[in-house]
Amino acid sequence: MTNWGDQILIYDLNTGKPIDFFSVLNFYYASGVEAVPTITWLN
Repeated sequence: MTNWGDQILIYDLNTGKPIDFFSVLNFYYASGVEAVPTITWLN
């Protein structure tokens, strides 16, 4: 089994549309073009 890390889909609650996808599958995050975002988890 391979661990690919977190897969997080961020979407706008008002429009119901996705606005970002944090994952190693996202080229911009995986290649280091985009900085890793600060994630604040809701309780």
